[in-house]
Amino acid sequence: MDVRRNHRGFVDGYTRPTGKPLLALGLVIGLLASCATGKPDPQPPPNRTYTIPPTLLQKKIAAILPQPPLNLEIQAIRDGRIVTGYEQYAGGMRGLLWWKKRWQERVRYVIEIRQPIWYQPYKSLLFVRAEVDHRPNPNYAWQPKRSAPLHSRVPEILGTIDSKIAR
Repeated sequence: MDVRRNHRGFVDGYTRPTGKPLLALGLVIGLLASCATGKPDPQPPPNRTYTIPPTLLQKKIAAILPQPPLNLEIQAIRDGRIVTGYEQYAGGMRGLLWWKKRWQERVRYVIEIRQPIWYQPYKSLLFVRAEVDHRPNPNYAWQPKRSAPLHSRVPEILGTIDSKIAR
């Protein structure tokens, strides 16, 4: 039986598959994967505006934080910035199936008092944000938690400051 071969060495009627369909499939999967990993924009920290000079507002807030209902320890006060001490709590579960483990988390609050860009000596802007750190167990160093949502206690802190300064 005489088999006729073409110039590429294949039997007539047979063509070698090209990689174009696989390339197209890979391109589609890559585009879909890149769309799914988009991260939302971080939320801006909640803020308030007061008709009090920044230095006086800083003194009032420093007096409000250690009192009930907040009971926050002040770690540092400088240049219009108040940093509270850390509060530890049990964090989220991480792992797979039965290897899940509860991570440790701690949070501290940074309260910034600024003067508005348009210079007004008797106005102050107040920003409150939470800094959350986490680790798997005490043998590891604390690391910042990048995907921390707006912490639930931030609105409570702003509400308490509002109510006490308004008096």
